Amino acid sequence: MVNRNRCLIGLLVGGSALMAPATSALADTAANSAPVNRSAALLTIGSGRDKTLGRPAVEDAVDPNTNRRAGPGFEQSTIAHIVGADKAHYIVLIVMQSPEFPRADNLGPYQMSCSSFKLNEKSSPTQVVSNKWITQNPGDRSANHPKAIPVSLASGQNVVAYTYGSQMGTNRTKTYFSVVDEMCNKILPDTKISSVINETNNDRGAADLVSHGIVNGAARMSFGYFSNGTDKATYFGAIDLSDATGILAIKSLYEPVMVLGPTNIGRAAMAANGGDRALLCAASGSQNRPEPNVQCAHMNVSTGATIWKDNVATGVMDNDPYKRKYFGQPTIAPLGDGTFAISVLESNGAARNIQRNLKGSNTAHLLHTSINPGTEALVVGGELVGAAVHQTHSAICTGKFGVDKKPTVAVVSASPTGIGRAALLTVHVDAKAVVPFSYDLKQDAWPLNFNGDSGFLANMYGDNPGNQGRDFMRCVGDIPNPGHGVAGGFMSDVSSFFAAAIPGREVGNPKNSLYLSLLPAETDTVGTPGNPLSANDVPTLTTMTPDAQNAAPTGCACNNVGARPATSTFGGLGLFGLTVLGLRRIRRRSAR
Repeated sequence: MVNRNRCLIGLLVGGSALMAPATSALADTAANSAPVNRSAALLTIGSGRDKTLGRPAVEDAVDPNTNRRAGPGFEQSTIAHIVGADKAHYIVLIVMQSPEFPRADNLGPYQMSCSSFKLNEKSSPTQVVSNKWITQNPGDRSANHPKAIPVSLASGQNVVAYTYGSQMGTNRTKTYFSVVDEMCNKILPDTKISSVINETNNDRGAADLVSHGIVNGAARMSFGYFSNGTDKATYFGAIDLSDATGILAIKSLYEPVMVLGPTNIGRAAMAANGGDRALLCAASGSQNRPEPNVQCAHMNVSTGATIWKDNVATGVMDNDPYKRKYFGQPTIAPLGDGTFAISVLESNGAARNIQRNLKGSNTAHLLHTSINPGTEALVVGGELVGAAVHQTHSAICTGKFGVDKKPTVAVVSASPTGIGRAALLTVHVDAKAVVPFSYDLKQDAWPLNFNGDSGFLANMYGDNPGNQGRDFMRCVGDIPNPGHGVAGGFMSDVSSFFAAAIPGREVGNPKNSLYLSLLPAETDTVGTPGNPLSANDVPTLTTMTPDAQNAAPTGCACNNVGARPATSTFGGLGLFGLTVLGLRRIRRRSAR
């Protein structure tokens, strides 16, 4: 068990604690460098204005179950970057979408759609495929919780592999696997990869998927999923994807194995650690929601053996319900050289322990972890508390950022009330420091879109309306910009992007729209946050007076998982109106 008796270090907005210097994006540039006002390039993937987008929602229904499975429009997006057959760069997006319902063909109320954007040298990305249906499944839980990753096949072809859960018209959900190319053409039929053992008594889904490269002539992947029923556990498995004959073939290495639990909400979070190791994490410790702990395992991919397993975040189950702390919703992102960032969310469990109609609070914890080379145990080295603009359903990815191109943790989030902008917080990493994470709120909180929703409409128009929110954020880093360094190129001073696809409802629309945001990451000049712009309106450069070097640090950090800060962290991006200086006039032409 990792020792948790450590001190809290940091500064929370509106509260008091010991100050820890935060690393600004400006720190590694010359003092006379003028920062550039940078904006996320925004594209609309699908609009929520269409009233046929899922069953019509009934506002303020007397019976909340009236809206059960009406669907919020778009939710639970997942994206992957690949190089296509034409050597161009593509962003492929798979999302859980609400088709018109009821339908004469008896399709279920949720399906998977696929969109693809081609990145261009001298113009904004081109949407080459728009909301193409890649499932046509029956059943109430027809398609949910997708996860997509880029995979390079032995032949050299790059594809997008993905998992999702579906009842397929039966009474139990199973986990399925499939593959599309850069044009969203399905090139492998949906294939069930969850365990066949006792599957009639368990729902198996909410999977994660990671790639381990080419092993023995095939693309090797490992996956984890939650099994809820008589199991109440998180499973682990591995597959090989071969194209040796010119036709894709999938092979399971072994029957998926039960690893973590007991749990009632053990959605898997994973990261690859080389060709034969994987990290698997999930909420665990009871058979109720929320769970008290986040448990992780270091797995042998080729055999399914558990090398190490323990809690990385341990809750507090005090007799006083107001003092209890629960941990859940892990996400993992690699930092390189056997180190990983792990995000876990703390809840006070108010809806369970204090008042049933009261939403509990959330606090994000960001852990710096590493694999011990000898024991292969996961070691927690440091922590940042509250590192998210919106705490609920926040998640992480990693990529290089700034003029120094250093590995950075991106924390993506949106409001659970569906009000305000989605945001990405860039957290700087110094593995040699006592506190390995830091950020400056003025310089490191980047708006992604104007309408961000991390669960409000999914709560109102999903299963059990009003009792759960189910949308989850995702992002991807290190997406190359073909326009970098090109005369007249698209954002030519930007060499790579962070990307996220986050839903949100525009005023007057019944459902959520879905937006793709490309945030400048690696850049030739220092950037400072600006409002999102249509990808057609983003300028190459907009200089402004460099006053941010005098900004007070507001990063917060500590070394104690489970320690609660004295006050809550910032809750939204309304603060941007005060902190972002010198914003030019912008055209807010919609990217529709």
